[in-house]
Amino acid sequence: MKQLDYARLIPDIDIEEISEEDEAALQAIASTRQVDRLVQRLLMATLIISAVLFIAGGVWQAVAHLPPVHHVAQITELTHANGPDLLFSLGLIVLIISPILRLLGVAVGLARQGDWVFVVITLIVLAVMFAGLWIG
Repeated sequence: MKQLDYARLIPDIDIEEISEEDEAALQAIASTRQVDRLVQRLLMATLIISAVLFIAGGVWQAVAHLPPVHHVAQITELTHANGPDLLFSLGLIVLIISPILRLLGVAVGLARQGDWVFVVITLIVLAVMFAGLWIG
């Protein structure tokens, strides 16, 4: 098993005084922090991608002297969108996908921790989100 860096988890900790129960708790904390970092990276990546798409669409629109976009193409019409409309639509889709990716990241992290009750709860929330997207 990988040696934990206890000083990063709890500043001013005396490593000599750590019991087995404390070590198990510290390993749980480290595992939770790994899940938190995974979710944070997913959300940051989707935010950056979405922002780049929105900015690129705005720049494209300004450079090409196109009229402002007053609608966003529906997902079913995305193949017919072009130019800034396509970038704005893709940016919006990435923003819509980000909470779904967050829930998937949490479910994977909880499954790795063996917390099956919360995995099931997370999957139920994910199913409700998909149902909401499907119903429209």
